[in-house]
Amino acid sequence: MLKENEVAPDFILPMFGGGESHYYDAQAKMAVLIFYKFSCPTCQLALPFLQKIYDAYGDAFYFIAIAQDGPDKTAGFREEYKISIPTLMDLSPYPISNNYQISTVPCVLFVDANHKIRYASQGFVKQELLNLADLLAEKYGRRQIDVFGDAAVPEFKAG
Repeated sequence: MLKENEVAPDFILPMFGGGESHYYDAQAKMAVLIFYKFSCPTCQLALPFLQKIYDAYGDAFYFIAIAQDGPDKTAGFREEYKISIPTLMDLSPYPISNNYQISTVPCVLFVDANHKIRYASQGFVKQELLNLADLLAEKYGRRQIDVFGDAAVPEFKAG
């Protein structure tokens, strides 16, 4: 995984549902990039909480999920876990995941308007998702949301 302060590479990927997205076309916008795979149990745990973060702050950022699956599996995952985060598909041989040096999913990156990575996380670490919500609330000028509510959530789950 690329590290904090490294430059996030540009990409163009197909969007789930049609069309394509060019990352650097979202000029002067901060970004949240979430790499995941439908069969990953840790992704199944993390994505609904990332959806809550998207619901609160997604309109202020280029907020994108990047599925390492085809359209059918991506559709099933989105439906089962009620994910509406705009989703791109990085299909085999996973050129964008490879450019970002993704070896474990989920992988979450917060990237500033100059394309520098300011936050990087992989797997599921409860405190890291809280830190991400804090960071986005601060950047957006909003109060932080209650990411987990009453959910019984482990402190850590490897990807």
